[in-house]
Amino acid sequence: MIEDLLDEAIKLAGKKFVEIEEEKITIFGDIHGDYSTMKKLMKDAHGFFIFLGDYEDRGREALEVYEEVLKLYVEGKAVMLKGNHETGEAFPHDFPALLEEKGVGELYSLFKRLWEKLPLFAVAGDLFLCHGGLATNSCRGVVSFSELKRNPEKYETEILWNDPMERRGCEFNYDRGIGYYFGRDLTRTFCEDEGFSCVIRSHQPYKVLLVEQDGYLITLGSTAIPYGLSSAAILRINLSESYKDGNDIVRKFGIVREVW
Repeated sequence: MIEDLLDEAIKLAGKKFVEIEEEKITIFGDIHGDYSTMKKLMKDAHGFFIFLGDYEDRGREALEVYEEVLKLYVEGKAVMLKGNHETGEAFPHDFPALLEEKGVGELYSLFKRLWEKLPLFAVAGDLFLCHGGLATNSCRGVVSFSELKRNPEKYETEILWNDPMERRGCEFNYDRGIGYYFGRDLTRTFCEDEGFSCVIRSHQPYKVLLVEQDGYLITLGSTAIPYGLSSAAILRINLSESYKDGNDIVRKFGIVREVW
């Protein structure tokens, strides 16, 4: 079943940027093989699904997660963005060992083919969606939306690995040893120049559902068990309703559920 889903998903994928036209959307952050939490959050979902990446590693139910997400994707009901764990270069990367344990180690090559073709960012209405964060061109300045669309692969590492900070400017991310911290001034400039209300990203699921950088950014986490958290979140948004910024979005559309 999952092999067939992978084959079909590989055929469908390939765009590095996706524009989502549906008004009712549900956004999931990192899942990390936490299928039981994902299923609880699914009960509150509506409309079109947007997954921000990191489907595997850490949790023990990555195959179940992938089967659910891939089914939605091939049916045209979801978009799958790429996370830093969909590179095979993140730590921990226990997914290959999990596949071997389940007796389907040969599927890893198919997963890698899929990961290579997943989009890096998406737009839904006036929301910019990605896994890690905004690109800074190695701290030279925030990269424009038009430049991201022209050369997405050039900025892939930063889009997948960068983290926000409340300070201004840009700094190397010594905590991760890869990528950069982008300041609140860069996010504000990006949103105001490009006409976005907010950046919605994941990559730090322990924040669960946090508005940052003066309301211009939301960090979303949809996994709990692998991190020892008691709750996880989704954003169930109706784009036809009005909102001003990230604070408004979380207040109107944020759903946090206890999972223990």
